[in-house]
Amino acid sequence: MNRAQGANLIPWLLIGGTVLFLAFIFFPRPSNAMDLEITEVIRLAEAGEVAKIEVREDKLKVITKNGETFNSRKESSDSVLELLGARGIATGSEGIMVDVKGKGVSFGGTFLS
Repeated sequence: MNRAQGANLIPWLLIGGTVLFLAFIFFPRPSNAMDLEITEVIRLAEAGEVAKIEVREDKLKVITKNGETFNSRKESSDSVLELLGARGIATGSEGIMVDVKGKGVSFGGTFLS
């Protein structure tokens, strides 16, 4: 390969690297966690099998006491604490840890703006 061919290759490598970088930012990576309906999450909580629920907007990450992880969703108007409390399921230090996380900062959104 002579110098001219090498010089032509560099911009294409930069473009390809940029495309891959943007693909990793904008396309979600698949999770190994199974999806459960919210009613099944409540059933597991009533059975005492849930250790922690992480809430990020309407998405839930449910972690069982034996370490399994599940994904679920809730309605925007519903509160996980209210759903559990209505069924008499203890939360906090006496029961299921509920961790409500903020929306977070999206690098992709920041990059586009």
